[in-house]
Amino acid sequence: MDFGEVFPAALKGDLRKATELLDAGAPLEARSPKSGETVLITASKSGHQEIVRALLDRHANVNADDYQGNTALQFASLLGHVPVVVCPNFNRPGCFPMRPSLAGLRCSRRRRGLG
Repeated sequence: MDFGEVFPAALKGDLRKATELLDAGAPLEARSPKSGETVLITASKSGHQEIVRALLDRHANVNADDYQGNTALQFASLLGHVPVVVCPNFNRPGCFPMRPSLAGLRCSRRRRGLG
């Protein structure tokens, strides 16, 4: 089984394929060599709430960032993916959504009308 397929599944929103790969042992913290994105970042940028929830239920690292310092929650907020932003597991202890990225971006619930 090619675990590299988990990135395209997260990008396309293919929940069945993504969970199949994760259940078979695809690493939660695998990174794209080009961008440094994790699977959680890819799913969040694409707005796929079900895949984000599946990854968070498996304890994917919410604070992992890409090579530019941006996290999954920052991307979801910046891109207006409200269902992803309000996903309950993003608000668990140890999540630091207000941490600035290298570009100075911050996740802002108020700016997106969420708070």
